[in-house]
Amino acid sequence: MVKPLFKGGKARAITFSFDDGKPADKRLIEIFNKYSLKATFNLNGGRCRNPQFQTKNGEYNEWNGSKELQDMYKGHEIASHSYTHKRPNELSDEDLRLEVRKDVSALSRAFGTEIHGYASPQGDRDERLPKILKENGIRYQRYTCREDTCKPFSLPDDFLKWQPNPHFSFYATKEGKRFINDFFECSDSLPCLMIWGHSYELEELNAKGFERWNGLEKRWEYFDSLCEYLSGRADVWYAANIEICDYVTNMRKAHFDDTYIDNPTDTPLYFDIDGKTIVAPPHTRFGV
Repeated sequence: MVKPLFKGGKARAITFSFDDGKPADKRLIEIFNKYSLKATFNLNGGRCRNPQFQTKNGEYNEWNGSKELQDMYKGHEIASHSYTHKRPNELSDEDLRLEVRKDVSALSRAFGTEIHGYASPQGDRDERLPKILKENGIRYQRYTCREDTCKPFSLPDDFLKWQPNPHFSFYATKEGKRFINDFFECSDSLPCLMIWGHSYELEELNAKGFERWNGLEKRWEYFDSLCEYLSGRADVWYAANIEICDYVTNMRKAHFDDTYIDNPTDTPLYFDIDGKTIVAPPHTRFGV
C-alpha cells in the first residue's frame, strides 16, 4: 500500500502561526530555536508594533529592514497580516487590494524575502480575498478558528482557506493535552497541527481577554514546556506554514496507486510503501 508522507519521510507536521509582531517575538523565537521548531510571523507592514525596528513612512510605522531585524526572525517565515490591520469585511474592493499590496511590498523590502502567506486580520473570512491574494503572489491564507472539526488535523483542499487548530492557550487545559495526544496517534494521511496566537499574550496578561487563559499567569514557562513536549519527535516535520503549503501542493500533483508513482514536480516527494519509506525524485515515474 502506498501512502504519502511529508518531507523527509515524516508522517505528520507541526507548524506555528503568530500575529502582530511585538517585542515579545524575540523571546518567543528564542524558545522556538531552542527546540528546533519553525514558525510563521504574520506582520503589518504599516503598523510596526516593535519600537526597536520602527521607521516612519509618512503617517505609518513600517519595519526598518535592518540586519538585526532580519537576523532575529532568521529561519522563520514572514507573512502578511494586511498593511494596517483593518478588518477585510469593512473595506471596499479598492481598499482591500491596497491593504494586501502595500503590506506585501513593505514586508518584502524590510525582510529581503518574498511574501507568500497571509493571515486575515481578526480571522475574517472574506470571499473577495482569495482572488486578491493570488494577484499579489500569496499562496495560502490562515484564519483564526476552525469551522469543520470532524477532521481537526486535515489540511485544506484550498490553501487560501486554511483553518488552524485552537489558540495556543487551549493546550494548557486537559482537553488541549488530549488533543495533542490525539494528533500524535492520528493515522490520517498527512495530518498537521497548526498552533496560532500572539507572543504578547505571554507577558501582557490582560491582552485578548484574561479568561481565555483560565487564570494561567506563568505563561512563558507553560509555553516553553509545551514546545519541549512537541519537539524532537522522529516522525514529525517541523515546518513553517509556506513549507507545508508548497510541499502538499506538489504532492497533490503526483499520481500514484499500489502499482506506480509518478512525480511530475520539481520537488522530491516521500511515500510509505508497506512500512518502508521511499523518495520519488523530481520528474520520475516508476513501478512499485
